[in-house]
Amino acid sequence: MAQRDFGLLIGCLKLPAIDGLTLSSRLRDHVQCRFPPVLLLLDGVVSQNESKSLYGNISSTLNIPFNMDELLFKIEKLLPCQK
Repeated sequence: MAQRDFGLLIGCLKLPAIDGLTLSSRLRDHVQCRFPPVLLLLDGVVSQNESKSLYGNISSTLNIPFNMDELLFKIEKLLPCQK
């Protein structure tokens, strides 16, 4: 995996190639990627297994559809102050 610095990962729970939980888990396996917050977009009902997995790897969730104010609010809460 190429090393890149990032402050926040935004993913979707149900994507065809790789879902947000798997992506978050794989990223957190790499030492340099363990600590950035993860915002997961939820597009429907979450299964019991998915719900259990959310608690370990995900910093926050946002239901789809959402408005931009909701998204910006979540991002502001998850990102450290940029000065």
